[in-house]
Amino acid sequence: MKQLTILHLVHRLGFGGTERVVVNLLNHAGDQYRNLICSFFPCDEEFLKEIHANVDSVFHLGKKPGNDLSMPFKISELCRKRHVDIIHSLGWGTYAEGIAAARLLGKRYAFIHSFRGMTQEDLMGIPRRRLLAEKAFSRFCDAIICPSELSRRQYGEMIGIDPKNITVIYNGVDIHRFASAVNVGNESLKNEFRLKKSDFVIGYVGRIDPVKNLESLLKAFSAFLPISKKTCMLLLIGDGSDFNSIKSMVESLALTANVVMPGIRRDVPECLRLMDLFVLPSRYEGVPNSVLEAMATGVPVICTNVGGLAEIIQDGESGLLVQGDSENDLANAIRQLFINREQRLLLAKKARDRVVSLFSIESMVANYERLYERLIER
Repeated sequence: MKQLTILHLVHRLGFGGTERVVVNLLNHAGDQYRNLICSFFPCDEEFLKEIHANVDSVFHLGKKPGNDLSMPFKISELCRKRHVDIIHSLGWGTYAEGIAAARLLGKRYAFIHSFRGMTQEDLMGIPRRRLLAEKAFSRFCDAIICPSELSRRQYGEMIGIDPKNITVIYNGVDIHRFASAVNVGNESLKNEFRLKKSDFVIGYVGRIDPVKNLESLLKAFSAFLPISKKTCMLLLIGDGSDFNSIKSMVESLALTANVVMPGIRRDVPECLRLMDLFVLPSRYEGVPNSVLEAMATGVPVICTNVGGLAEIIQDGESGLLVQGDSENDLANAIRQLFINREQRLLLAKKARDRVVSLFSIESMVANYERLYERLIER
């Protein structure tokens, strides 16, 4: 089979779960596949360092604010110059432009759309015109991908298409990079984060965004802290639209001495090794890379039971799932694992085993490449 070229369309290439999936495809693709990334806006220079492949594989098209009618033409021209076989749109932000470019190019170009999840605004209600547009666009897709069985059912019902026509491909994690005993981080990193050897460290890695519901985590941590009878620290790694409001909430709850917010980090594996416990309190998720990375590192996890999390975490066996926005349930789960070291160790081991067997990067890449081959054969 000749080498296939896939162009992945992202809104902006920076630190995030969707972007991590695309970079993993670039870094781990087989020789018969060439993956290119097209970012509508300038790329985050720090995140570009995550790409081990040639950075000539990354393009940004300088999209103008609002509706930029030149984008489909720019994409189609890029496809012609780079001999692209498959166009892959990731998320609503690139869907319309990708579809239009594929139509300009003609039927010999396959088109894939990935539904990656919902924002906080989406949870409040997606405009009907967008739902109708997504249903109409689906007729021109050669494949639609969702990251979990639940998101496949939800997305199919939401836009009114048969979920059987949607393919599930789970995210994958580098099980070699994210592999170490918990709480063995280097001393310089501990000093940077104001952590002492005796501290019990609760951590979070991801976007600081309303949909991640970090307010609930802060309230749960505030309720848990007085009964811990030990110095506990909360390490919130990441950046986003909610960063300043979360920082203000830390101050208003008088948690400044116990909460560290270092922003975006490239040394995430080392940061995870500092943690005794990982918490994700999101209102919505697909299959979050951050949880898979924590599990692969051997950190016990507590997550809200939303989206595809129940598909990767077996409650009580490879992690704990709590319901909704209940700060009390979250605080109780944190306390349960805080006082029970044996349970933490058991959950961590089972979590690592589960990721290795089901959610490796190799498995994810193989599933994408099998899909590419089916589309080209078709």
